[in-house]
Amino acid sequence: GRYFAVGEYSGVFVSSDGLSWSNAAPQGVARLMDIVSAGGIFVAVGRDFQSLTSTDGGTWTNGTLPHPLNVATKYNALAYGQNRFVAVGTRGQVSTSLTGTNWVSRFLGTIEHMHGATYADQQWVAVGRLREIVASTNGIHWTTYNSLDPGILTAIHYANGLFVAANVQVALGSLLISPDGKVWTEYYEIGCPPFYAVGHGNGTW
Repeated sequence: GRYFAVGEYSGVFVSSDGLSWSNAAPQGVARLMDIVSAGGIFVAVGRDFQSLTSTDGGTWTNGTLPHPLNVATKYNALAYGQNRFVAVGTRGQVSTSLTGTNWVSRFLGTIEHMHGATYADQQWVAVGRLREIVASTNGIHWTTYNSLDPGILTAIHYANGLFVAANVQVALGSLLISPDGKVWTEYYEIGCPPFYAVGHGNGTW
């Protein structure tokens, strides 16, 4: 087992214990935002519609994703399901791939920046700016379930039958929770700080 991390101008880092890290990909690449290992391949995506792929986690190949608006599209998140990668990013951009190397642009149905994505319960769910929440059962056709609310949904995770999304609203934060990805309930406490990530382990969020 190995851990992989991506970041700004540093490529991909790898660790066998989570304590000692080494660079596994060429430095100087654009900012990478997310990485997924699935379907026999590692895929990382990020700024300037850039991608990195590897079959062994050691040798990496540069690639690009679609950018139909002819602007510097940044892909913020990846999710894998139904033998398909889905990448979401700025201006509502979404692209899908069966291989992790050849991508097709899809219309997400929003112009808001999307920051997080996950696959669970036979669907992809993506979240983003103005609390935009969209879902798809095939990665191609998307339905909006929440939008135009104050805040930015920065991440989403699924575990124990629940989707949980992290929210940033000015200097405060909250969590949006849903059992099906469609109907959402907000939870917060007065003075709660902004949330930028969410996870689950050992029965605890």
